Amino acid sequence: MQEKEKNTDRKNMMTELSDTAQNLLNQGNRRRVVARTHDNRVMFDVPLTYVVGGGLVVLFLMPGWGWLIALGVVAYGFANRIKLELVRELTDDDEPVIPGR
Repeated sequence: MQEKEKNTDRKNMMTELSDTAQNLLNQGNRRRVVARTHDNRVMFDVPLTYVVGGGLVVLFLMPGWGWLIALGVVAYGFANRIKLELVRELTDDDEPVIPGR
């Protein structure tokens, strides 16, 4: 009997983990990272999920070089006055946000 309960608990935990991962991916796909130059030209516009995934791939595949690459990207951004924007795409389910309320 206890073994059935353990299997049920494991299935519930896996279902919760799967639901949480799917929710995070959906939220990441609704958010975009936009890099703009100092004169407001768009350099790139990608989903947040791609940025996080690319960063993790670089850090895991090149653990020693990953931090150096990240530092180089940040230095390049400061040197060229690049702005990063995190933009959230609204859906029909979202309520409008009114400033000051």
